[in-house]
Amino acid sequence: MDPIDSNASVDNSLLPTLGQPQPEEAATGFSAGKEVTVYEKSQSSFLNLPELTQRIIIRYLGFREITRLKQVCKQLRDLVENDKTQERAWYRQIPSPCQFQLKAILRAKDEQQLRNWLQPFADRGTVESLIKQQKSLYFPAQLLFINSKLMSQCERFKLVDKAEISHRSQVMMPTFSPDGRHLVTASFDKTVKIYVQKDDGSWQPKVAISHDHSFLLARVSPDGRHLVTVNVDKTLTIYGLEDDGTSNVKATFTNTRQINTATFSADGRHLVTASNDKTAKIYGLEEDGSWEIKATIPHTH
Repeated sequence: MDPIDSNASVDNSLLPTLGQPQPEEAATGFSAGKEVTVYEKSQSSFLNLPELTQRIIIRYLGFREITRLKQVCKQLRDLVENDKTQERAWYRQIPSPCQFQLKAILRAKDEQQLRNWLQPFADRGTVESLIKQQKSLYFPAQLLFINSKLMSQCERFKLVDKAEISHRSQVMMPTFSPDGRHLVTASFDKTVKIYVQKDDGSWQPKVAISHDHSFLLARVSPDGRHLVTVNVDKTLTIYGLEDDGTSNVKATFTNTRQINTATFSADGRHLVTASNDKTAKIYGLEEDGSWEIKATIPHTH
């Protein structure tokens, strides 16, 4: 006797006879010319989970997946909207330093400034609804997501002249501050001008700085408290900007070769420069308000 067949017969004799599961009867019909089957007794295991568990699971999804999830049913749509999951997923796509800057911008704006920012794209009800949630933990993500969405729906933008800033000589690299409320121009006429945007959208002069040599560039820190200028005489000057419109020199550094660029960190407490002497230098703000060189990074090219 074949041992395999023998074992198989013994095993089969010891196993109980189990009833085969019967398929669930389902109603069938036609919709839009296609046959559909509806299982009335079937239930989604995800929808039966506690709401907190559902929220945690959804937060692991990406922006595109969450957008699709909202389209599945009203229950999931409400869950995503109430938890601001879509806005937060969109916000996570923004690099961390930019998130820090955006949060700093929003913290610096009062209610009227937020209204002026949103009114070109949103109706009054939407604007007031957003402003009421200003103290919410997820307000930056929600505001920026909705504002971006509304802007994308605009078919045409109308450009309006807001200000004209003139110098007696060539203007080098005009730049906005990270909060968008300051405009800095540096010129070969040996002056730097800073304009600030008022609540009505107009621009007014705030600071004018003169130097013995022409400026190559000027930039305002993200918090609007400092200004850095690079001059053709190979010097780097850091100014403190006061609320009353005055400025004062905080530090001046001389380089061996021409400095090409100077950029503040997102928190405004560090400054990095790159120059023709093949070095990058990092400057740090001290507790007493002074600035010191923290590191020099050499490059071979």
